[in-house]
Amino acid sequence: MSGPKLSAALGSLLLAAVALQATLGHAVPLRVDLGEFPRRLGPWVGSDEPPDPEALSRARPDAYLSRRYTDPRGLSVLLYVAYFARESSRARIQAACWGDCHVREAAAHRVQAGGRTLEVNRALVVQEAEPGVVLYWFQLGQRVLWDPYRGRLDQVRRVLVERRSDGALVRVFSPVRSDPEEALSRAEGFLRAALPELLRHLPE
Repeated sequence: MSGPKLSAALGSLLLAAVALQATLGHAVPLRVDLGEFPRRLGPWVGSDEPPDPEALSRARPDAYLSRRYTDPRGLSVLLYVAYFARESSRARIQAACWGDCHVREAAAHRVQAGGRTLEVNRALVVQEAEPGVVLYWFQLGQRVLWDPYRGRLDQVRRVLVERRSDGALVRVFSPVRSDPEEALSRAEGFLRAALPELLRHLPE
């Protein structure tokens, strides 16, 4: 079977599986409520920051976390987690950023965290007139995916066998002060601090 035909077949199978999930599936709860996510992660101290209302109304997550973390130098990152207990396909809505947002550059990006190499998305954006580097990815259980379509077969299996299609969008926004590479390094450092706690909250 050719590539386009295979992709079309997989897409049809996924749509059928999602339809089945809507009928027979069940919502998968978080292991730990996102409200209990630590406000201190190593040198980082966090305070809640309201997310964009339009982003919430469009994606309709079942739970979310929006918090700005600041290090001792006064530099910050914004962590956003949107959890979908039943329809993880909604995680792709406004994945890179929200509101008045312009994505200037986007690519897959590898980062070392927890003793392994993770592949996430890296984007250079301007959000609400503020330039920043964004690292974002999709979680299917404990799996980190940069491209949700690459998890298509696994998602189909989960829907058909386990009757679940839960997942999450995770985004780390790091404002650019002068050097995008410094902002990227800051986002990577925060990712390494936050990921173990995040995996403790999300379902297996």
